[in-house]
Amino acid sequence: MIATIQPSHLSGSIQAAASKSSMQRACAAALVTKGKSVIKNPGHSNDDKAAMDIIQRLGAEIIINNEELIINSEGVKPVSSEIDCGESGLSIRMFTPLVALSEKQITINGGGSLSSRPMDFFDEVLPQLNVKVQSKNGKLPLVIQGPVIPKNITVDGSLSSQFLTGLLMAYAASDAKDVSITVNNLKSRPYIDLTLNVMKQFGMKVPENKNYESFYFDPMTHDSRLRRRLQTEDRTGRSSARSASCWMSSALRLSRSMSVARPVCSSASMITAFRRGFSVAVSNRAGSAVRNFPSAA
Repeated sequence: MIATIQPSHLSGSIQAAASKSSMQRACAAALVTKGKSVIKNPGHSNDDKAAMDIIQRLGAEIIINNEELIINSEGVKPVSSEIDCGESGLSIRMFTPLVALSEKQITINGGGSLSSRPMDFFDEVLPQLNVKVQSKNGKLPLVIQGPVIPKNITVDGSLSSQFLTGLLMAYAASDAKDVSITVNNLKSRPYIDLTLNVMKQFGMKVPENKNYESFYFDPMTHDSRLRRRLQTEDRTGRSSARSASCWMSSALRLSRSMSVARPVCSSASMITAFRRGFSVAVSNRAGSAVRNFPSAA
């Protein structure tokens, strides 16, 4: 059989899939931020589903309403004695310190390659925060029992910034005061920027970032009025670079115009489109503004 494919044109508007990094952080922030959170454009990946299952096991209620995720939470109040992180490295590194916010003993498990990944970080760090930790020679399963008591600590940031993400959120949820997390050799600084941004959006106490070498929680009491105001607002899932770039690549081949809502994509894709004479409309994360790149002459 001979199939003939004719050139065609593609036009319209699409919304790129949410970033797993943003979606999982949003779930964690919604869990520890007491009240109601509404997340628009939520992710649907296996890692996102694992995060949603985790926060439900830790006490949050989730309502899926079309393309909105409504999360009601009163903080970490486990309704299960075990959580399963699936194969998500971010989930296990971020949620383990949040599990430690509870006095209840919780078993943390995972599948795939997670079962063989080292978790020595928690064996070394969490006991410094008054948390009981049991592991299988530094591997899963982990058995955690808190609550976390924030203290001045120093951690290794060369392993993964995801460990620090969990600690920052746990400290904020514990209303840490006049303490610092000092970090050596921090990697993936943009992901810590993302974490701090998500914490701010959800009204959490955000530490002072001292050149990515330490994160200081000041002794001032957090303004709960800000938290209550933010609880009534919507948070929009941030689209991933990979998802947005796929659609932009398709548009480069098949069309002369496109619109991608809330992407986090490299400027290279847009520069290429601009040079080839494409009109590219890019909505920002909140979807409230549009930047237009006019077609080249």
